Amino acid sequence: MDCPHCSAENLIGATVCASCGKAMMTRPRFLAAGNVQAPGGACDEAPDRRAAAMPARASYLGEAPERSWGGGEALHGGAQAPAAPAPAGPEAVLCRICRGPFERPAEMRGTDAVCPSCEKLTQMSPGAQLGSSDVQMHPATAPIEDFRSVREFRLKPVERKASLRVGPIVAVSCLVLGLATMGVVKLATRKPDRAAALVGDVRAESSDLRLAPESEQPLRWETTITLAAVREESRGQFGALAKTLDLQQVSTQSVEAALVRTDDLGAVFDVRSEVHVGRQTGVVRGDDARDVELHPFGRHKGAQRMRAQPSVPTASLEDHPLLAARDLPPFFAIGDYRSGARTLSVGDKWSADLALPVLADGSGRLVPVTLRAEFAYAGRAVRSGIACAALKVRAVLSHDTQTPVDEDFNRKQGELAGAVFVELTTGLVADASVEGDFHLWSEHGKVENEMRVKTRLDVRRR
Repeated sequence: MDCPHCSAENLIGATVCASCGKAMMTRPRFLAAGNVQAPGGACDEAPDRRAAAMPARASYLGEAPERSWGGGEALHGGAQAPAAPAPAGPEAVLCRICRGPFERPAEMRGTDAVCPSCEKLTQMSPGAQLGSSDVQMHPATAPIEDFRSVREFRLKPVERKASLRVGPIVAVSCLVLGLATMGVVKLATRKPDRAAALVGDVRAESSDLRLAPESEQPLRWETTITLAAVREESRGQFGALAKTLDLQQVSTQSVEAALVRTDDLGAVFDVRSEVHVGRQTGVVRGDDARDVELHPFGRHKGAQRMRAQPSVPTASLEDHPLLAARDLPPFFAIGDYRSGARTLSVGDKWSADLALPVLADGSGRLVPVTLRAEFAYAGRAVRSGIACAALKVRAVLSHDTQTPVDEDFNRKQGELAGAVFVELTTGLVADASVEGDFHLWSEHGKVENEMRVKTRLDVRRR
C-alpha cells in the first residue's frame, strides 16, 4: 500500500510510513495554496511530479485545467506558477537509533534524525556513536560512577572480637544432646524385671533352708498351666506365611503327698496326681481346637513313692522318670533347685538345671524343656499365712539349648522368669509363678515356619 503523504510503497498493514515516518491512516494537510505539505525526502518532490504530470493528462483528455495541483494559474501552453513557500514548523520523522517517531524542529532540518532521549544518551557517553538497534541504557539505570562515588556506598568494616568459634560449640552441644537422648531411649526400652514383679514386697532377711516335712496331715497342691501358641507356615516356595495354629489352653494338676518316713537320706512321700484340661479353644489345622486332643497327659492319673532330698532332685523309688506338672508339683522340694549353702543371704545367686513343661511343639502339644536357670535369694515373705523364703528365677532359651522341637525349628530364642516361695519349716514349695515367652522359627534363606509360645505356670498350696 502507498503512503498518502509521500506515495512511497509500504507493506500491507503498516501503520507508519518507512520513508517519511508519518501515519498511514491520516491524510496530508492542505495549505493555503492548495498544495500538500510533505516535508523531507521523497515527499518534497511529490507535488512537483504530480503537477508536471497534470498538463500531459489534460492534453490527453483535450481539456485545459484552470488550476494545477500547485495552485497557480495555468493557461493552455503557458508556464505553471511557482508554488508558495512552505511555512516553517516541526517535522515528523523517525529516530535513526530507536526507530521511534518524533517531531523535529524546523531549525534542525538537515541534521541527523535523533530523538531527544537518544540525544541525551549520546551526550552521557562522549565519543559513542549509537547506531540503529544498538543496546541503549536508560538514564535511571546509568552507572553509579556518573552520579556519585562508589566509596560512599561501601560499608565500614566491622571489628570482630576474639571469641570461640560457633562450629565447635554446636558440635559439642549436639554430641551431648545425642548421648543424653540415647541414654533416655535406653532406659525407656529396657525390659521390665518380671521376676522382681512376681516376687513382690519382701523383707531383706537371711533364711535357713532345710528339708524337715511334718507327718501330721497330707499336703495338697494345685498347678495351673496356661498355654497360648500361634504358628504360621509358608504356602509354596514364594508364598506368604499363613496361620495354621492358634491355640489357647488351660490345664490343671492336683497333687496330694503324704509323708511315709524320714531317714538320713531325706523324706519319703506317697504322691498321687491327676491332670485334666479345663479349657481349650482356637483353631488347629483348620479344625476347632475343642475337638482335638493336644495335652500330652490330659487324662493322667497315677501314684508313686518318691524320695525328696535336701541337695539332690526328687527321684522315684520305683525307677520311673518323674515329670514336673505331671507326677509332682514343680519346685516340689529344695533339692530340686537349691544351692550347696544352707543359709541364704539377700543377693545370693546360684545356677541349677530346671525341667518344666513350658514349651510347645509344632502341633501345640506341651513338651518339657531343660533350661539352665539362675536363682537369686530376695528375702522373706508370707504366702497364704506361711512364712517363706522368696527366690527369683531367670532362664534363657538360646540356640544351643537342646529341645524336642529342634527337628521342626532350626532357630529359637526366649526367656523364663518367675518367683518361687519355699516354706521355711519344711523346705517344700508353698507358692510359685513362672512365665515363659518363646519364639521358634525355621529359616532357610527366608522364614518358612514360625511359632510363638507363651506359657504361665502357677503352683498354689491348698
